[in-house]
Amino acid sequence: MGMLDRVPVVDVHCDNFQELWPTMLLSIKTASFVALDTELSGLGNRKSLVAKSVEDRYKAMVDVARSRSVLSLGISCFKLQEPQGIQEGLCTDVDQPQELEFLVQTFNVTTLCSEEYVVEPASLTFLVEHGFDFNKQYSKGVPYYRGSDKKDPSLKAQSIRHLFSELIISKKPIVLHNGLIDLIFLYQNLYAQLPGLMSTFVSDVSEMFVGGIYDTKYLAEFQTRLPASYLEYVFRRSQKDNHIEETNDQPSVVIFFLKYPNSCPYVTYCDCQLPDPSMVLGRKEDICGCFASHGWCDASTKCPKSHDIDLILAHDNIIVSQKKRRNRKRKRRHTKSETEAVSPDKATKIERMEAEENDENEESVVLTDDCITTECVEAMVQGEPIDNSVLHNIKAIKPNEMDESAYNIQGDKMNGQSTHDHTSSPGVESSVPPGHSRNIDHHFTVSGGHRAGFDAFMTGFILATYLTKCETGQSVDSKIKIGNCITNDFVNKVSLSSKDFPLQIAKGNFSRTSKGHREKLERLNQVA
Repeated sequence: MGMLDRVPVVDVHCDNFQELWPTMLLSIKTASFVALDTELSGLGNRKSLVAKSVEDRYKAMVDVARSRSVLSLGISCFKLQEPQGIQEGLCTDVDQPQELEFLVQTFNVTTLCSEEYVVEPASLTFLVEHGFDFNKQYSKGVPYYRGSDKKDPSLKAQSIRHLFSELIISKKPIVLHNGLIDLIFLYQNLYAQLPGLMSTFVSDVSEMFVGGIYDTKYLAEFQTRLPASYLEYVFRRSQKDNHIEETNDQPSVVIFFLKYPNSCPYVTYCDCQLPDPSMVLGRKEDICGCFASHGWCDASTKCPKSHDIDLILAHDNIIVSQKKRRNRKRKRRHTKSETEAVSPDKATKIERMEAEENDENEESVVLTDDCITTECVEAMVQGEPIDNSVLHNIKAIKPNEMDESAYNIQGDKMNGQSTHDHTSSPGVESSVPPGHSRNIDHHFTVSGGHRAGFDAFMTGFILATYLTKCETGQSVDSKIKIGNCITNDFVNKVSLSSKDFPLQIAKGNFSRTSKGHREKLERLNQVA
């Protein structure tokens, strides 16, 4: 199968909303799961969003959601395809590595709140820097109103609020990244008036999305334990790992897209092609430590240091390789101390192995820009351990000689600046369809106007690749039946920034749902 190079995103606005309505509805109803992402007009005081009390956080988010608006909504529908052997009526060996094949349709819905709302200058600046078209939003945004439903016969039945209701009726699993803010904004802007208590809100949401809620930030922090958990980083890591698994004939994910006509005016292609390994570290640039750790940087596009995710991942692989080498040395020393008195021959063998490894390199190796080889770069980009023969001629520097800010890729996931990865923009936007030549800078850079749509795709892709790693004792094609026991360890658990525990989305024994939710859900059940 070919590599994931470009993702088609269907641009939805008021001029084509009715035309695309059947397509969006069918995509949602036939999907195995639906990934969502939002672009917002602001997030208010960042410090209040990371308050020590989770209840205080919720109240602050409610105030923000009631005064701000959703500027665009990304919807990415992932539909599992039956394996080719099953389609052809052949018996497949469940013990053999299989691929999870998904047909994906992604929509970027530009929205416009019909009521007054607050727009924060910092949010405007950021969005403009990353290609968001406010002229288009104000001229072609799909209109909507906030809060509870209004009995107005002039309102169109096929609206963005109606589409969100159809998503709830479909009972499909939804996938988010750092999803608490998205859930709160979607509730207030497209569903009903937010309740005052967080316990009530959680009870409402648990009944709204009976198919389950999956937070890929929670997966990154609590399941896979990645060094960083912002969306762009986790997606690129998942994409690289998936490519390695596919190359090694291991269970992997294959993505298919519909073939849109080249003349289609509302389809944009977002580039996400993996770079040539020899080009990743070819530039003499320092890594921005803040962006590497958190996915944001105060200097934004003016930062003199690199925000290149591929470069960050390459340095991650170096650190992992160094830790593995140190652990092997530590284990051998420990084994030697235990076996020296008992088995001299075994101790001699361990000493010989240690001597060979010490000859390779005594110092902690960190690559410098003037001594990078193609073999080393390829190993780092592909996530493979670095061959010691490759490292032999590479200059080594001691840790105290390093620029700490350039190589610090650990740290808090929050630090009071960003609660969602709205600061980490995905690939480069392109109107050129696949198969057409064009000179493209394949660095995974901060650019692209279809951020909500492509962010939604990245979120869904992360979950899809994670499912290939689930151990179930079942055939691979049955793993996607989300809601079964295979996903109970991370379903309905939403990440809480700066907390070492997630928010459990479940109705408590003593909590009640809100009146607005009960009335809305009753109407939806009647329609269904």
